[in-house]
Amino acid sequence: MSLEKYAVYFPELSNDCSGQSGYLWVRKLGSGIEGTVDLVLSVSDGQLYARKKTVPTRPAGADYHSREGYFHRKHPRIPELISSADCRVLRDWHKQAELIKATVTISKYCNGGTLSAFHDQCRLTQSPQHEVTEQFLWRLLVDQLDVVLFVHNSTPSLGRTDGHMNNTWLHFPGPSWKLPEFFSGDLGQLEVLNADIWQPRKARQLRRLRDRKGLRKVPRYSGYVRCLADDLNHVRVNVDVVSRAQERSEEFNKCQRQLSDIVCGLWDFCDWEDDGNDDSHLIDGSPRKIPDPRCYNKVYELRKQVKRYAERAASDDEAGVDFRWARDVPTRPRLWVDRGMLLSDCNARGMPGPFRIVKVNTTTLAITDMETTEFGANNPLKLGAYGNDLFVYGYSREELVLDPLPDQETYQQEQDDSDSADSDDENADDVPQLDEELPTHEVADLLSRIPTLKRRHGKLVADFSKFQRFRNVEVRQVKKGTLIIRLGREDFLVTKWKDGRRKKSSTRNTKATDVRRRDKPKWHRCGRHSRLHRVTDECLREEEDRS
Repeated sequence: MSLEKYAVYFPELSNDCSGQSGYLWVRKLGSGIEGTVDLVLSVSDGQLYARKKTVPTRPAGADYHSREGYFHRKHPRIPELISSADCRVLRDWHKQAELIKATVTISKYCNGGTLSAFHDQCRLTQSPQHEVTEQFLWRLLVDQLDVVLFVHNSTPSLGRTDGHMNNTWLHFPGPSWKLPEFFSGDLGQLEVLNADIWQPRKARQLRRLRDRKGLRKVPRYSGYVRCLADDLNHVRVNVDVVSRAQERSEEFNKCQRQLSDIVCGLWDFCDWEDDGNDDSHLIDGSPRKIPDPRCYNKVYELRKQVKRYAERAASDDEAGVDFRWARDVPTRPRLWVDRGMLLSDCNARGMPGPFRIVKVNTTTLAITDMETTEFGANNPLKLGAYGNDLFVYGYSREELVLDPLPDQETYQQEQDDSDSADSDDENADDVPQLDEELPTHEVADLLSRIPTLKRRHGKLVADFSKFQRFRNVEVRQVKKGTLIIRLGREDFLVTKWKDGRRKKSSTRNTKATDVRRRDKPKWHRCGRHSRLHRVTDECLREEEDRS
């Protein structure tokens, strides 16, 4: 009989409860300022894909569109976009639940890793197989130039802006491929360029930059030209870093110098200040030629030379060096024996939702059972947390509270009524009995949110008092400023601490400061054998002795 284990399942666009068209989580690929990327396995076709969930950056109004999906362009060296959808990050009761959304994309997985990781491995390993060849560099230069010029000539014209080594991926199409192909991913930072910076063109003609007189009429022309220069500079830097400390041919060095001259010419034009003199400037008595932005147009001739040299290098070295050591081995999805361990790992890893828990056959990887509860669907903390403050771009922490603030007057009135009822009749039928347990998924949801809540100490007591009727939830205020919350097998010791914020005086000659202090709770997760857990038990015993 085959065994069944637990796994993380992403329904994604299908929202299918049968488990026939979603994805199983394999491992985490990386995270950045825009979001988190995970490796997932498709249930329908058994292929590996890259799943990216972005940080919510703006209100998703009627004219909102995902940058990752809107700016995606089909190109042989851009990873194919399989699907793109928006998901909520706030609770349904929140007034901005329909506005603040994140984007989840499923794209093609490049099995060679990033160019940065490849370079680090070659630099640290001294072996012939890890030595970068000139054929490798020619292929890298060709693929990078093709993608940059492709986005520049697309409609609308776009700027790459972040084509660094971590956004350049290696991919081996087949088991017999020794030399990888280079893909440019993460198109979320593309910038739309003004079409007026280009010369009027005929059909199927590549875009060419206008002269300086024409560019002066375009607003922010310097920023657009600098964006073009930065895109070409990323290509130059990527090739220079990988080819460092390696002897190269004269043709390769010549192409690199030409690319550097184009980049420097565009940068000089951006730094040039127009004073009305169209001929030259006199600097220290010697004339200086005004930089011409049309040096960008030389990049098309450079690309032809690079392709010609790359084909010649491939024909001269047909055997080449085998770089298949960088190819990723096919991986199975991550499985857990215990459901509690799965929730604990997902909480520690900051698993980007929404996901569900399923039971998987360990032999066939077929889904046998699925839970209806979604986890991580309304948790922006893992993707938008900076330091101790909840931060979603453009919105303050007060506007994005996780739970509605309780009505203190109503809560106090209910407490007074319950106290008077208990004093009148201790055996009243409306007294809550501790024979009910809080469901496990709600306990896990509380565990994921408690360490990041930022509330006043009094409001915390009101928030968690409604859970005291459950047997597996215990809330005690052992003394003034100290609160103990026990959820299942997890303990939290809460103490008040002073948040001192210094505000400098507006006067220049005085050193007076205005110190504003607010009482905020400080959370400690108490393990079963930790010092804080012993402190928690001591506080509980002291309370029992006093009572």
